Amino acid sequence: MIWSTNVSWDAKRNPNSCIRTICSFVNRLSDDAKEQWEKAHHKVLNIGIETASSHWAFEQHISSETVSRMHAIGVGIAVTLYPTEMM
Repeated sequence: MIWSTNVSWDAKRNPNSCIRTICSFVNRLSDDAKEQWEKAHHKVLNIGIETASSHWAFEQHISSETVSRMHAIGVGIAVTLYPTEMM
């Protein structure tokens, strides 16, 4: 079984609220859905970022509170960079 979702946030906001929303959703799963969630072998939140060579640097912070909430539901984190020149 594969669980997949795509949640986006406004570029002017940071990703913490998006990640916390996903964590809250998982915490509210029904007992049956929670059992399926617990059986999943690969639980990862992937943050996708559009990048451009014209920018010197880009930085986002994931707070320790958000990391703790991710840990509580057993989910890891990945970051994928998408070069805008190829889009």
